[in-house]
Amino acid sequence: MHKNTLIMGCMVVVAACGDVGAGCACVEPVEESFAPEELGNWSGQIRLSQSGFDFIEQNLPSIVSSFIQLTCPDGDVPCPGGTQCNQGLCVENGSPAPVIGVRIPPTEGDGVRICHGASRGDCNVYVRVNDVDLNPREPSHLDMVLNANINSSGIKLHRPGTLWPPLPTIRCTVQARAQNKRITVPMTFRTDNPLERTEVRFGDIGFRLENRDIELCGALDWPIIKDIIMAIIRSDVEDLLDQQITDVLAETLYVGCAQGETCPAESRCVDNVCRWDGGQRVPVVLGVEGMLDLSDFLAGMESKGDPLEMALTVGGAGSTAAGNGGLTLGMMGGFRTSGAACVPSEPLSPPEDLTPLNWVNTIPGSDETFQVAIGVAAEYLNQGVTAFHRSGGMCLGIGSDLSEMISANTFALLMPSMRKLLEGHSSSTEASFEIRLRPRQVPSMEVGLGRYETDEEGNQVLVEPLLHLGARDLALDLQLAIAHRFVRLATIVVDLNIGLALDINQDNEIMILMGEPDDWITNVRVQDADLLAETEEEIAEVIPTLLELAVPSLAAGLDQAIPLPELQGFTIEVQQIRGERLQLEPGDDGLARYDYMGIYARLGFTPPGVEPIELTVDTQAQLAHVDHGESRSYEVTEPGRIHRPVVAVDLWASGAGQDAQYEYTWRVGEGLWQIFQPFENGARVRLSSSLFSLPGPHRIELRARAIGLRRSLDPEPAIIDFVVDPQASVERIDPIGHLGPKPKVGVLTPIHGLLPDGNTAKTTDDVAPEGWSCATTGSSLLWLLALSPLLRCRRREL
Repeated sequence: MHKNTLIMGCMVVVAACGDVGAGCACVEPVEESFAPEELGNWSGQIRLSQSGFDFIEQNLPSIVSSFIQLTCPDGDVPCPGGTQCNQGLCVENGSPAPVIGVRIPPTEGDGVRICHGASRGDCNVYVRVNDVDLNPREPSHLDMVLNANINSSGIKLHRPGTLWPPLPTIRCTVQARAQNKRITVPMTFRTDNPLERTEVRFGDIGFRLENRDIELCGALDWPIIKDIIMAIIRSDVEDLLDQQITDVLAETLYVGCAQGETCPAESRCVDNVCRWDGGQRVPVVLGVEGMLDLSDFLAGMESKGDPLEMALTVGGAGSTAAGNGGLTLGMMGGFRTSGAACVPSEPLSPPEDLTPLNWVNTIPGSDETFQVAIGVAAEYLNQGVTAFHRSGGMCLGIGSDLSEMISANTFALLMPSMRKLLEGHSSSTEASFEIRLRPRQVPSMEVGLGRYETDEEGNQVLVEPLLHLGARDLALDLQLAIAHRFVRLATIVVDLNIGLALDINQDNEIMILMGEPDDWITNVRVQDADLLAETEEEIAEVIPTLLELAVPSLAAGLDQAIPLPELQGFTIEVQQIRGERLQLEPGDDGLARYDYMGIYARLGFTPPGVEPIELTVDTQAQLAHVDHGESRSYEVTEPGRIHRPVVAVDLWASGAGQDAQYEYTWRVGEGLWQIFQPFENGARVRLSSSLFSLPGPHRIELRARAIGLRRSLDPEPAIIDFVVDPQASVERIDPIGHLGPKPKVGVLTPIHGLLPDGNTAKTTDDVAPEGWSCATTGSSLLWLLALSPLLRCRRREL
């Protein structure tokens, strides 16, 4: 029988975890499980609403056939009647049969011997679930009431004769034929174990066999004789089936050790299950408990510490609450790190204990219902960022080996006095240059509302970010290699408050969106800049560009999209992500802060083997114009702001119907995507970034989707390659605004996706620019720590 049983499937849907167990694709198992005192209660919580329970009940036949799959021909039981063995599964009408199969082992009790000497075709019980009713009960109970058909192959029964009651020896093959039986499975969620993990305890399985449910052999099936025999054997058969159902339901809820797995501390392997003294079984981890070696992901890491260990698992004191027709599971969370040499060594306290949210069955501020919700505590997010800092994750040296835009030649264009320091090099590109990050204070993470507004020009503006990443006194050292050693040219110290939003891409992954970088920086100070002739105010002008170059290194080696959990066909379709439970005090920026980040979603279910119907938008883009400006406008010594080129792009989208409305997102290189903006088909959009102030090759990627259909996002971006060249002559603009020669009718080809030569929209007369920018602007590793209950993250091949 397939190991994922029905109850396990329900549990995982309730828990909404990326993986059931102690690891995910990018973390290794911890050597020692977290102790309860290392974790904070209610660091996260998962809510299955009344609507969510209704969804499971309504889709039960498909769910059962997905989670419970009978394997063949060598499975625990043969395929039941009416099914066939096809490609290793028992199938019915071309799909996996929605049947639970249980083999009854040889059993003896009260003088009755059952299934001794049975062949493979005997002693097999098949349960077909017709429907289910899930009823949460206060304080922490869930009753699962099944309506099921129970059928069996021949069950061999032997009972020696007795003087009283006067019965002869019975040797009989019994068959179960119980239709529409009501089976009650009471469940209680408890945490009274040494690790305080949430454990499901099953009560007595409630069902009763009637005489008509059992067929005895020959004359023993006559009514009068049957009544006597059933009175004797009924309790034995009921107890047997009760135990078998309980074993099936519980088999994947405890830590196994049959393959030599290590049991958690103070437990040992007994009968292939990890048990504490007294025989209590160790519950499995629902959530994430693992360790991450930051140096595997962060190129340029200055000081390598021990791996960062993290946990966000279902459990903790008072961690299960039933009410308002739904069920809430609390999660314990925390981090462990030994620290790194580049930051002060201070003990890492667990997150503070919180209290659960007062969940209702609608999304706050609306009448829209949800089926599952995930709450991640701001306190847990903040401790994750603190642990990331203590592990040396923000002590980085970023040079041209990580981004070709970080070079002495490039920055000499911005700060002319650097040219004097480069004298003696045969080429300025030979002079090594790097930016070194030095956090002087512990960074912070706070949760905001996640609110947008539309400005007068119709643009979406992130007025209240969902996540606020703050770093006071963040120092950026500019270092130039002179005479074979690095010399610090200047130290720029800033207070950083990065505002971010979350959205969903075409693969149902959480994608990180950034607001306007110009709003990130306050309290700028320039120190130790004696080697440069520029004033402190002039040097400070390059800070937005420096940050857009530096922050990406925090995401090196990681995908920026975080997959939402999927299990056996279940998906989470996000409706809204917002801050929950307003805090009394606002943040330093005057905006409201919240105790939790809430993710509200519907459940989706697609049976295995069935391809979901998906709508995908196609994006096309063509470069229209680059505002190069004059050479001197790029120098910080010139009056006014450093020139920031504006890139005009003509944009089209298709695939969602004639009347569809579209929105687009864009990014520079492989950085963070910008928040989505609405546009009209064929419109000219104008894009600007601090990185465009660096002369040289750049790449823009654009993706469109239909408004209101998040997962229609184009999986392959349209790509624009261009070169910022202050020396470029003014380009001739044709009447329809395209850069360079007017496209030839029938030859113009807007290109979708990545091309080998880097072109995007070209004519036969166009020449592709050489090279392209690979600068990134992400910080996904922080979100890996922040959103660990959702993870099935992936590591790129480095």
